Amino acid sequence: MAIIFITGATRINIFSLFYVIAVFCFMWFGKEFFLKPLRSMLRMWNSLIGYCILVMFFKTLLQLVGCVYVQTLVTEHQCWLV
Repeated sequence: MAIIFITGATRINIFSLFYVIAVFCFMWFGKEFFLKPLRSMLRMWNSLIGYCILVMFFKTLLQLVGCVYVQTLVTEHQCWLV
């Protein structure tokens, strides 16, 4: 949980908000988290892993768009998008 919280707290962007919310939700459950049915626990962890993969995909996509189209954006005076 500490690693997830550090991940969400050190990078300030919209993607980090869910990391911080997820840590507080997992901490809120406390020891009751381990008493939940296995299917419920796995669903929560899988959703967190899925979100991590989704964030990596979107960050890569944003970097690709920024690197490929940055010259076009500058020449067309659309710098506010970058």
